[in-house]
Amino acid sequence: MSESDDLEEMDMLSNDSVDVADVLDMIDEDGHLSYVCRTSDNTEEVFDRSDLMDGGPIQRLVLAYERRFPPQWDPVCTYCDGEGCGECICEECERECRHVNGINYGCVLHPVV
Repeated sequence: MSESDDLEEMDMLSNDSVDVADVLDMIDEDGHLSYVCRTSDNTEEVFDRSDLMDGGPIQRLVLAYERRFPPQWDPVCTYCDGEGCGECICEECERECRHVNGINYGCVLHPVV
């Protein structure tokens, strides 16, 4: 097999993806929200929250999990101490954005990707 064949095979493998079947746990990994998920091939894998915000069924699984087990959201925006700024108000709907460790995760309807 030539080097170009190897690269093509690697490209095909990188495009193959597994679907998240269930969200099992939430972890704080290096200050970012991450989730332990069961995938369609029945393995457990850790994903960063932003990688799961697909606007579709996987995002709905994450948001449903968060309703049952809410993250420890910061009590106020770390940028303005709750005074009101672009980091704590959703541009799309004017709802309050949620933060963990100073990272903006968007509002309940419009997660930051």
